[in-house]
Amino acid sequence: MKKQLQAGLMIILGSLLYGFGFNYFIAANHLAEGGVSGLALLFYYATNFPVSYFIVLVNIPLLLIGWYLWGLSFVGKSIFGVAATALSIELCSHLQLPVDNLLLPALYGGLVTGAGLGLIIRNGATTGGTDIIGRILNQFFGISMGRFYLLFDMGVLILTAAIHGLEIALYSLVTVYVASKIVDLVIDGLDAAKQAIIISPKTSEILNFIIKDMERGATVLNGRGGYLANPTDVILCVVSRNQIFRLRKGVSEIDPQAFIIISNAYEIYGDGFREHK
Repeated sequence: MKKQLQAGLMIILGSLLYGFGFNYFIAANHLAEGGVSGLALLFYYATNFPVSYFIVLVNIPLLLIGWYLWGLSFVGKSIFGVAATALSIELCSHLQLPVDNLLLPALYGGLVTGAGLGLIIRNGATTGGTDIIGRILNQFFGISMGRFYLLFDMGVLILTAAIHGLEIALYSLVTVYVASKIVDLVIDGLDAAKQAIIISPKTSEILNFIIKDMERGATVLNGRGGYLANPTDVILCVVSRNQIFRLRKGVSEIDPQAFIIISNAYEIYGDGFREHK
């Protein structure tokens, strides 16, 4: 119950951030964005029909379809997310900051709405719309959701260019890009770590350095060379981003010929990282 309450509060906070950024930066300067919200904005610019009403009206049939196909457990939080987002957009509709330099609202609009949307998604909800359409197309027609999002957002931006001109569309593209990056950052978390795979004959010395000097855990995997088929140990460990340079330097000092592969790692659960949910 405590976790559900926390998730609900974070969804509300994300919705408020999204509604604020949506009105204060994007709508105030006649910019556009991707997804159903982008279509809602274009419709609002043309007819003055409230964005929040448009979002709710479009999402009602989509949520019902999602309920029918995947059950209430799938759409439960999405219903909450759609309602909270629409209400926040309506509550913040009077907050406007029109400026002459459109690059500023394009950047800050993407930053704030991306942070809000990231919080919503990270806590198990969505704002409906393209998420449900994309999942339907993926299930029945095999269209990847990433490709659908790209095509849908590009369609909105092309429509924006046709109606409001290329300049507005280009600034709106900045908003969409920044928002997508911030969403990824919020979902992956600021605690994103680095994964290191180390191959060296000096396994014991490197393990001692990782465990005792860096106070991190490591796992030794049984490997085999591809050319000579000789057995070899492979060390797998995950460290925080600010430790990766120390790890690389320490391993290189122990064995200058060590083979090291470093990659990004997200959603790390366990001792030293996140607690299991």
